Amino acid sequence: MNNWILHIEGLGKIKNADIEVSPFNLYIGDNNSGKSYIMTVIYGLLNIHFYSKGYKIDTTTKAYEQCREFVNGCYESQGLEKINFTRERTSAFNIVLNQMLEDNKTDFIQTFFNKNIDIGKISVEIPYEKSFAIAVENCENEEYDKVFFCYNTDIHLYSAQVATIIESNKGENDYQYIICCIIENMLQYQFCTIVRDRITYLPASRTGFMLTYKTLISSSVEDKFNLGETKKNLLTKPCSDFLVRLSKVVAKEEHSLYFEDMIEFIEEYILSGKIYVSSDPLAEVSYIPQGNKKGLPLYVTSGVVTEIAPLLLMLQDNSMGTLMMEEPEMCLHPKLQWMLARVFIKMYNRDTPIFITTHSDIILSHINNMIHLYGKSNKEKLLNQLGYDKEDIINPEEVRVYQFTAEKDKTIIEKLPCQSYGIEAPTFQITLRKMLSQLEIIEGED
Repeated sequence: MNNWILHIEGLGKIKNADIEVSPFNLYIGDNNSGKSYIMTVIYGLLNIHFYSKGYKIDTTTKAYEQCREFVNGCYESQGLEKINFTRERTSAFNIVLNQMLEDNKTDFIQTFFNKNIDIGKISVEIPYEKSFAIAVENCENEEYDKVFFCYNTDIHLYSAQVATIIESNKGENDYQYIICCIIENMLQYQFCTIVRDRITYLPASRTGFMLTYKTLISSSVEDKFNLGETKKNLLTKPCSDFLVRLSKVVAKEEHSLYFEDMIEFIEEYILSGKIYVSSDPLAEVSYIPQGNKKGLPLYVTSGVVTEIAPLLLMLQDNSMGTLMMEEPEMCLHPKLQWMLARVFIKMYNRDTPIFITTHSDIILSHINNMIHLYGKSNKEKLLNQLGYDKEDIINPEEVRVYQFTAEKDKTIIEKLPCQSYGIEAPTFQITLRKMLSQLEIIEGED
């Protein structure tokens, strides 16, 4: 696992926090404690394009010079010979990354929050990963010279193609561009591939967006502004990207079969019906209840339909590399929360990293059960008995859970240990104990 660590100081109520970013992440705890802030920062780091956004790069440091020498060595290599990173190379690129984040932190926050929010410090610790490698090949385009690629040699796939074409004169801008692209891939390669390259963010206000996204998109066109780059836009970048992506997915005529079984699972066990997109130019989205042939417009359906429809539509698009979802339990009965927790684990086992903010003890309880089941010596028998399969269980070593606790003007962020039996979450247990203690007092009065 290439779990990098995000360090934040002085962002909103978050005074100091270290968050390890893993294939399966849960952020639980109090409302207005900064969970969405952390998700937005991570979304930003997984989507950042330092060079094309004009971020300042300090070219005078020793670390930058080491990165430049490495890039030059790759350029001089022959064919597609893979050049693995060393600890020293990883450290040099990490230092350059953190210098860029420090020098451009105001622009970074402005880009993804669409608002000037004070931040004291943002940095990332990228671990050495021997499977991360660079390869270079000659470019077929006569205008250019070489093309750089990033590899994850453990899974024998491009993590993402570094869209870096170096000109034959090898100008300084080429070096800066390639260094930035390599850094971006170091952050991203565990979270998306060259085929499934999207970080899909589903915000908490899904029902509102689902019912009004066409109006929002059309008004943005009429006003001639880009949803992501204007002071008129009152949305964060993840929300803007979600709206744009939703409109494109709905308009798409062909759908991927990669998650077809999960889509069917959601339709049967959560929606009790199907989401239908008309083939006419308007591409209207409707809901067809089980046993019916006629669809209903979304504005007359229950909250569960409008909350889950965006997830189902995104699953039809093969480009989902990572899912980030806020408060998935919204409008869901506990039984449906349980079923949705199954979907998250199945997606994780289908090579889709998961980031969730939640207040649901039901979701956490199911994850705990599947962690516990993962370590049982007779799990095959138990899977059969309980009606699960191998995609339902989860490795505790790849789960990271952080509890956010609001205390007056600050938030305490604590990493909760994940044991073979699961995770103990004080944020839920304290509240339940208080309720039980009140019940004891009430009964005692009899």
